[in-house]
Amino acid sequence: MPVNNILDLTSLNLRLQKRGQAAEDAAVLAINKAATFSVKESIEEIASIVQLKKSYINRHISIPFRARKGSLRAIIQTNERATLLSRFPFQKSSKGVRASVNVGAGMRLLPKSFVLPNLKGSGATGIGFRNVDALAFYESKGFGSSILGGRKLSKLRNKAANKPRGIEIEHRRSINQLFDSVRVNIQPRLQSLLRREFINDYERLSI
Repeated sequence: MPVNNILDLTSLNLRLQKRGQAAEDAAVLAINKAATFSVKESIEEIASIVQLKKSYINRHISIPFRARKGSLRAIIQTNERATLLSRFPFQKSSKGVRASVNVGAGMRLLPKSFVLPNLKGSGATGIGFRNVDALAFYESKGFGSSILGGRKLSKLRNKAANKPRGIEIEHRRSINQLFDSVRVNIQPRLQSLLRREFINDYERLSI
């Protein structure tokens, strides 16, 4: 499911209109440049912390709505769906699959996990466990220490009890979650660019 992140200067609309058409036109240009900048920088920042291909990240961040006259906002849309572990580097072994998620981290063994080709609905490759093995893995890692981890463990216990041979597909953070984690790093540069581009375009259009 896509999530919208809005770059909005609507509150300045009346003030800009009082300064003439050049001010509104400059704001439209500045917002759209800032939206493009935000997407490009987000892709770079995400790729610097997790081992996802930039092309994959790019496919899941878009700008479906850009600023225009009368609407001083742009929407950056990100994918909320969790990312398949198989999108990251992985290797099969006799003991299970080894995968590496974070940049600089080594391959981590997921004991008794296996590769699943042609996942139903998407045709993608996945990495999974039998439910009973998934439960054992996460319990061994102390995964229930957080509220979110406790919920996951509770679900896995129910699955393992009711369908121990069922399959649990492994996922990691969604592109939306990753975008949220890096946006604080981008914000100062984004605000600086927005101000600079508005001033430059306003001066140019006012001549």
